[in-house]
Amino acid sequence: MAVSILLGRTASKTKEELNEERYSRMVAEEKLEKVSQKVKSLESQVNATQSKTEDIRGVLDQEKKTSAQLKLELEKMTKLKEVLEKELKEALTSPALSPIESGESVSAVTPPVEP
Repeated sequence: MAVSILLGRTASKTKEELNEERYSRMVAEEKLEKVSQKVKSLESQVNATQSKTEDIRGVLDQEKKTSAQLKLELEKMTKLKEVLEKELKEALTSPALSPIESGESVSAVTPPVEP
């Protein structure tokens, strides 16, 4: 009889340990599922962030190209302005002014008309 009591206690203890094992496994599987969902969510966020980063890089590259083009255009305009200012200065200081600009009368430089 002592053997059957001992076997009953051993079986009861084994069953209790089995139940604890099942419970621990079930809790671990639930945690694993939650972590897996979290990982999927984070991966999705990473992909979205990478996509936005690529879009931003594309816009930045385009802005750099536009900036470079505008810089070249500004340099051209600056050179043209310098040339035009030089030509204007030369034209204003040139001795070959029209008679009106030089203060001479028109009759002094106009040949007489013959009848």
